[in-house]
Amino acid sequence: MVDNSLSPHGGVLVERVAPLSASDLDSVAHLPRIAVRDQIARECVNIAYGFFSPLDGFMGSADLDSVARHMTLASGYIWSIPVVLDLSDAEVAGLGLNINDTVLLTYQGQPLATLDVAEIFSYDKEFLAQQVYGTTDDSHPGVQRTYEYQDT
Repeated sequence: MVDNSLSPHGGVLVERVAPLSASDLDSVAHLPRIAVRDQIARECVNIAYGFFSPLDGFMGSADLDSVARHMTLASGYIWSIPVVLDLSDAEVAGLGLNINDTVLLTYQGQPLATLDVAEIFSYDKEFLAQQVYGTTDDSHPGVQRTYEYQDT
């Protein structure tokens, strides 16, 4: 008999979906809010439903650097494209974000996800584009998207 079951990338399906009740919404109402664009909203959904297993959240600097340099996560699992929540420096400063803060990500005015801030870092977009896509030519859609990232 052939085992046709598939294991998720990394061996464990990472599911981050939490059903929301009215009391849950009340408990996050006080959190600072970050309105996210379409791409980030899609990535939140992909993380939540395990499509990006073994990622359990957005990449930190170690994973981002490893993806750029080696096409693997810091854990060694193959991964070729960055998955980052990018914000402008002004937005980070305006929210007064610090490590260990929790924020509410919203999409089209609706709560989408909570995020525990584990790290705040900047990155070199040109280096990232060259390493990930093999070019810095912004006619490449991945490079163009990378150059559109905010600074932090």
